Amino acid sequence: MQAPGLARSPAKGALSWEKLRFAAASGSGSLPYHKEDNARKTTSAETRSAAKIVMRKWLAIALVSLSSAASAQQLPVLKRPPEPPEQPIPFSHRLHVSNGLKCAECHPTPDPGDFAEIVGTEKCMACHVAIKTGSPLIQKLARFDKEEGKVPWEPVYLIADYVFFNHLVHTEKVGAKCQDCHGPVEERDVLGKERDISMAACMDCHRAEGGSLECNYCHDPR
Repeated sequence: MQAPGLARSPAKGALSWEKLRFAAASGSGSLPYHKEDNARKTTSAETRSAAKIVMRKWLAIALVSLSSAASAQQLPVLKRPPEPPEQPIPFSHRLHVSNGLKCAECHPTPDPGDFAEIVGTEKCMACHVAIKTGSPLIQKLARFDKEEGKVPWEPVYLIADYVFFNHLVHTEKVGAKCQDCHGPVEERDVLGKERDISMAACMDCHRAEGGSLECNYCHDPR
């Protein structure tokens, strides 16, 4: 009589009713050993182990790719940065940022957005009319405000006249941050040129971000 659920002619390596009855009668409590079954289990375990290794490798590659994508916008750090220019009045970006000032408050980009400007001394004196008024440096600032309305700051980053660059396009449409091209300005007491703004560096960034590489995109056609 055939046991329910068991095939009449089991495939090679399958358990027959006789073998099950033998295991029960002998009291061994275990099924007969099959080399085919053990080899199949070993192969399956090895396959799973190999799959896990491959998954770990792909995960590592994906993480590296994400990290590269996140930093692709940042221009490279200069290997030999020049000495910071001497300014008419020492100015600490770190100190002013720590007091709540934002980049755009002192560096607005009015339409069409080509330049990030430096505000006049009226912005400075809005605070320093009452803050540190006894400081010789603030008194010098007050003289600049009265005589010229601005401080003759020395430029740190200069773009050649034959290069077209629009700050607003980069910050608002592309999503670039000030630090991507100027470094961690908010941490600096003295500001110097830290990032490479050469043509090669800009083109590498355009390649990474899908920007145009056409000559007349950044230069007037000749």
